[in-house]
Amino acid sequence: MTAEVPPVASSSPASEGAASSAFERMWSRRLLLGAGVGAGLALAGSRGASAQLPTSTQPAGSRRQLAPVEPGDLFVLVNRTSQGWSEPLWAEATARGYQGYLEWQLDHQAIGDAALDAVLTAFPSIFMTSKQIQDGYVVPGMTNVAVAELKKACVLRSILSQRQLFEHMVEFWTDHFNIDQSDGENQVLKTTDDRDVIRAHALGNFRDLLKASAHSGAMLYYLDNFSNRNTGVNENYAREIMELHTLAPGNYTETDVRELAKILTGWTIWRQADANYGTFRYRSEWHDNGAHTVLGHVYGPNGGQAEGEAALDQLLDHPACANFIATKLCKWLLSYAPPQSVIDDVALAYTRTNGDIKTMIRTVFKPDNVQLAAPHLQPKLKRPFAFVTSLMRATNASFTGTPTTGAQTLLNELVKFGHMPYAWGPPDGYPDREDYWGNAVLPRWNFASRLLDNLLNGISVDVTALFAGVSQAQCAERCNQLLLGGRMDPADVAEVHAFAMSFPSLTTQAKRESLALAASSPSYQHV
Repeated sequence: MTAEVPPVASSSPASEGAASSAFERMWSRRLLLGAGVGAGLALAGSRGASAQLPTSTQPAGSRRQLAPVEPGDLFVLVNRTSQGWSEPLWAEATARGYQGYLEWQLDHQAIGDAALDAVLTAFPSIFMTSKQIQDGYVVPGMTNVAVAELKKACVLRSILSQRQLFEHMVEFWTDHFNIDQSDGENQVLKTTDDRDVIRAHALGNFRDLLKASAHSGAMLYYLDNFSNRNTGVNENYAREIMELHTLAPGNYTETDVRELAKILTGWTIWRQADANYGTFRYRSEWHDNGAHTVLGHVYGPNGGQAEGEAALDQLLDHPACANFIATKLCKWLLSYAPPQSVIDDVALAYTRTNGDIKTMIRTVFKPDNVQLAAPHLQPKLKRPFAFVTSLMRATNASFTGTPTTGAQTLLNELVKFGHMPYAWGPPDGYPDREDYWGNAVLPRWNFASRLLDNLLNGISVDVTALFAGVSQAQCAERCNQLLLGGRMDPADVAEVHAFAMSFPSLTTQAKRESLALAASSPSYQHV
């Protein structure tokens, strides 16, 4: 793998090797990825210097620890409920306090987002029905326009929206109910699924969310239930709704899958020629009218569509569903290995409220639960999408010209990471695991370097404004404050300080490269 390192207009021999040594010292400590860092990754500084990582690794547990978590730790709350910490968001959070901030973000519909709404008008297809997209984009041969508009809107929403917890949960549920947008008709159907399923219910009720997904044209197409009929039963959706959406493996049998698939025969969608293209359609003539047993409960005979609805309720009411959803929420919001006691608390909230997502999130972030989960002992690696959006937010990066240009630039970067929105093929969604994302180090350094050097088309970072009134000796601490609110590992701060001081003076280039180094540090990769 070769780093794409942009050329730098001005650099001095004294500091030419400083970037290389600073990166080498940071990363040879193995504090980002522990055993997940493979041998042979080239070290690349923003000045084009390169070195080779040592081949030895330390256990993953040897990575750096975050600052200890006190009950009601606001910094942890902001980091775990947003698409990236920023000074403006932190100011809002400190003014509101722990509970006030959480409730403000949970009441997302009351948060004004006029600036973002104005930007999104550049993407008309995201407001259209599937039939309108089919007729307006596919028929004229512009399918890729609608596909790109949804992806661009996703990136811009994550960066610009004031509804940060909402966007964070949209990302979570998008993976939970994963649909590959490139899969045939989902180039059209995923747009309405994103709007009418995921975004409509991301902070609502899981019961409503699951049922909306079960009636989604995109989901029925993606997992082949649109062709599921009594003369040719397709088990794909029945299997995944149990394995990935509700119960998790080990809580059902292959017989349950086959029987549920028969119950869901006739659940299909209106086709392209129909005025309601892409919406749910029940075809009684396709339905298997026999009696079927799922998880010990007998349905039918002749139960029609109603028995499918009842079967969904059975899955939603199963204790394994409460545990599965609670586990995933705790892993997403707290730590990779949350204590079972915390999971049980969230599962109980699910059961008591019949699946209310806001109540579950409130339970996740009860101060005692956060303390038990100890995120300072097991910090989570930012997935590439989170790294990109968080760095854009922390540096107050602006979109020059039309935001569509900058959004496309970011999508091009995310392709290099392998984390393009709506592009995961299997139905299990993008992994939320450190061992999966841990080897993609070079794209992180390269992105930070290009962003801070203003080499990304349609995007600009004003380092003069970010470092106003900051002396050369204060540069590293300012980087620390901008990116992590002052919580960067002291060893990383020291590396950035030494690098900044290697310049003859605090030039614009020194500011850019110091901030890029800080953004590439082990500290900034974790939340």
